[in-house]
Amino acid sequence: MTRNLQNTNERAERTAQIAANPSRHPIRAAAIVKGRQRLAKVTENRNPGLKLLSTLRLAAGLSKAELAMATNLTQADIIRLEKNPGDASPSTLKKLAEVLGVEMAEVVTVVDAGKEATKQAGRQAGKLGYDQQCLKVATLTSL
Repeated sequence: MTRNLQNTNERAERTAQIAANPSRHPIRAAAIVKGRQRLAKVTENRNPGLKLLSTLRLAAGLSKAELAMATNLTQADIIRLEKNPGDASPSTLKKLAEVLGVEMAEVVTVVDAGKEATKQAGRQAGKLGYDQQCLKVATLTSL
């Protein structure tokens, strides 16, 4: 394991341990969980019909570090799954469902929606590139 990855994992673990110990600051810990849950609702309202893995995590009141510790994954794995959910194994999906307190079917639905959103974003980026190229050609030919 490289030193940077080891430092990142150590920091994530420390952060999760601090957050997982609400006895030191119970009011603050409860406020953080409540804030994450409110953020999940805002995300759902802004993107009706599109539920992402990050939304499920926030609805459960968990940080990426906390979810990583609870599922025995690294925080980098959680980040990767939230950005590109299509490459999760069935055992990982099962762990996520258990920790997030949802049915396996909901996690699978969220993963499928994330795959589709990623494809659409790629298509839009490709189309934007094509449109920009057409604009350049049109500009050059008009000179």
